[in-house]
Amino acid sequence: MIVSALFYLGYSVLQFLGYRVNLFLGYRVNLFLGYRVNLFLGYRVNLFLGYRVIPFLGFCVVMGIQTHRAKLRRALLR
Repeated sequence: MIVSALFYLGYSVLQFLGYRVNLFLGYRVNLFLGYRVNLFLGYRVNLFLGYRVIPFLGFCVVMGIQTHRAKLRRALLR
């Protein structure tokens, strides 16, 4: 009983913090710095770098590989 009460309390605190952080860091930053920053600073970051950060990191890795390939191609064509 006590464990479930503590779990519920922790979950509601996480929900409250996640929602507030999203409004402050996600939505407002989104207005100024765009969609990708919102993915990185959005409400799921509060849940220990969860679901939304992984697509962002994957996107960065893919773009880095493509940029590196383009540089290699340019160097080989010279």
